[in-house]
Amino acid sequence: AATDAGGAGANAPTSAAESPTSPALPPQQQLDELEQTLADLEESMEDEEEDADDDDEACEDVAVYHTICPASLLAANMADDQPIYGSSISERQLSESLSARPVSKAAAPRRAPIGRPRVANAVGGALSGLAASAGRLVSRRLDRCELMSAAPPTPATMCATLFQTGTTSKLEPWLQSIADGFGSAGVDGALAVFDQHLAECTAAEAERPSTYIMVSEVLYECGAHGAICADVLFNVLEAKLPNTQVCRVVAYHLLSYGAFDDAVALLELVRDTLAPAEPHSYTDLAFARLHRLRDAHDPPADRIRVEMALVVADLSNVLVGTQWADRFREIEWPVLVLLSWAVAWAEHRLGAAAEGASLWPEEQLPAAVFRLGGEAGPQLDVFVWLGWDTDHTDVDLHVKEPTGEEVNFNHSISSTTGAHISRDFTGGYGPEVYTLPKAPTGKYRVETNYFSSHQASSATGSTSAVVWAIKDMGRFESETLHFSSVRLTGHMQRQEVLVIDCARTGKAALP
Repeated sequence: AATDAGGAGANAPTSAAESPTSPALPPQQQLDELEQTLADLEESMEDEEEDADDDDEACEDVAVYHTICPASLLAANMADDQPIYGSSISERQLSESLSARPVSKAAAPRRAPIGRPRVANAVGGALSGLAASAGRLVSRRLDRCELMSAAPPTPATMCATLFQTGTTSKLEPWLQSIADGFGSAGVDGALAVFDQHLAECTAAEAERPSTYIMVSEVLYECGAHGAICADVLFNVLEAKLPNTQVCRVVAYHLLSYGAFDDAVALLELVRDTLAPAEPHSYTDLAFARLHRLRDAHDPPADRIRVEMALVVADLSNVLVGTQWADRFREIEWPVLVLLSWAVAWAEHRLGAAAEGASLWPEEQLPAAVFRLGGEAGPQLDVFVWLGWDTDHTDVDLHVKEPTGEEVNFNHSISSTTGAHISRDFTGGYGPEVYTLPKAPTGKYRVETNYFSSHQASSATGSTSAVVWAIKDMGRFESETLHFSSVRLTGHMQRQEVLVIDCARTGKAALP
């Protein structure tokens, strides 16, 4: 102490709070005060956490109000006060009414942040059930003969589904070698080439999800059975703990390959654990459930009711369940179109069994105000829904009409067909929606434009744009649901996703 007083400590600067005349505290008292300060700090932090939890609970307990897009819902030339589909509700009334609906406490998703260990445990448990039967690529060779002899699935309620990745002439050399191997020796030839590539490439490339995603796409384009493509795809889930985008892109591919149960299970994981605070987790799952139900051969009434209860719950949650982040603003009205159509289709399938027990969520969304098209649902020749799997991303929907007009975010109303494209989403996951009540004869070319992205997609190697297209929407005897996707890798990349051919009868035909 004496050395400090006469040495460096004597020349050290002092503050007003620590003047030379201030008496020094005994060491024990200094320790006691330090401990008390730490205790006070911990208590303060706990109080802040409790306040944050209270705020989250308050978001569930009090009314949180939504807004809905006031733009045209289905017909671009419809006046604001003109009733929709002959019902008593106009677009302005719809906007005002839905914006005044309180959030349902029961439907609100979890808002609290999820700890990483908890996520890892949930993902691991869920994926173990999904991928337990998939195994690594080499370990499934014994099952391939059976798969190769089986006829490819041809879903009855959808047209041909294809992942648009370009022709084989545009493939990277190693992928072209796999395509050539398939051409010369079938699936075994292609997988032998892939095994050789895995043995020669770097460890990082062998573990990269995009490696297996691209191979599964090439196999599917070459004509491999969907089950084999799904088998290759499951390696993505085994390579490393997947994130939200990886799970979504795998689920989209599984839908394309006809593996509906696995796709639904994976999207349930996204909704419940990985991204419960994103409305697209609910719409993706609702679409997948509905796609699976429509593909089922003559499902019993009980199954339709059970599945539709889940679909309705997810879509209702998007509409009145919670307050979403601002980048998801105005997702509500496309979801209301989707909900109205899905319920109308299910009640049509149920027929007499649906009488007296409507599937519509009357308590949350009174049908007289919110059910578009009434019990018949929306009636459209063409309905296109574009979404994507990378957050903070802008992908634009473009539709080239046979009249020569191109409808997009910058020209959202067609003067020749009356079609309309919804709000331009410049962040989040979309959707951008094209609605055409009466389609003139000709071909409608649906394209996507990868305008910008502010989030890395290195794990999957691209942003996947997904398109749901419905022809003859609401005319259930001829209605067709189509799902397709395109991988977007370059800035301002323009890609044709599908072509809708409208016959002279005014009805749309998908390839």
